[in-house]
Amino acid sequence: MKFFLFLLFACTSFLANASIKEIPKSEFKKIKYLYTYLLTEHDFSYVVFGSKPMALADICLWLPDVPVYRRMHAEERLFKTKSALKAWYAYKQEFAFNEFILLDKEEDLFDCLVFVLIHKKNMLALLHKHQSIFKEKLGSSFEPEFFLKKIESRELSLAQAIHGNLGLLGIMLGYGVKNSMLYQERYEIRKAINDRKGLLATGNELEMRLKAINEKFNNFSEYEEFASIMPLHFCAVLEDEETKELKKQYTKDREAIQAIMKNGDLTDQAFEKMISQ
Repeated sequence: MKFFLFLLFACTSFLANASIKEIPKSEFKKIKYLYTYLLTEHDFSYVVFGSKPMALADICLWLPDVPVYRRMHAEERLFKTKSALKAWYAYKQEFAFNEFILLDKEEDLFDCLVFVLIHKKNMLALLHKHQSIFKEKLGSSFEPEFFLKKIESRELSLAQAIHGNLGLLGIMLGYGVKNSMLYQERYEIRKAINDRKGLLATGNELEMRLKAINEKFNNFSEYEEFASIMPLHFCAVLEDEETKELKKQYTKDREAIQAIMKNGDLTDQAFEKMISQ
């Protein structure tokens, strides 16, 4: 009984604080569908309940090329996603995520709709820790608080703020410095190889460098088909000490999230944490 009253109070609290009690139930259900997708099929849970500074979700708004027997499911999912997005954009002003930054239209980052969630405290700690790298790539005037403020105010998109550097993006996503900068190097080599196609100059040296990087990279996590919370997947040098520490931390985060799921609806608990900060 006490636990039920606690949940009732918590639910009432976050509804009142965010004014989302005014949202029609049918529309709020659609918004919950969107956030459940972000929390369980992408890595937003690791930002809300764990140590990850930022999460990114690419949302496909066209029907993927799937076998006929899966097409009906894909069409239904696409319809629900579009309906959920429409509800979110209609009522998002009712949600005040005080300690989080939600970017819900990052069109210039990738060729699709991108949602980004940033935990401000964790992100500032990371930016200060790796400030020298960001200054090297973005200029000596880089300052973590000002950088994050420009993103939050939408003065700059995330892609503009990092000058399109995938290495910096990876660091902000919590993938580790070595893994992220090696990924950026691989991207640059691939681009250079592609630019040299059809030219007389040989690309053997570039091909060798690319092969060496690919041999270092592995997947950070094993694929789990029916995972309750999606394991984190990114390219990583598994024997690197930083990667090993990330493995320990994200394993702890995932176990904590799975424990939280046993206490009730994950999305309701996420809203409560994000809004009550």
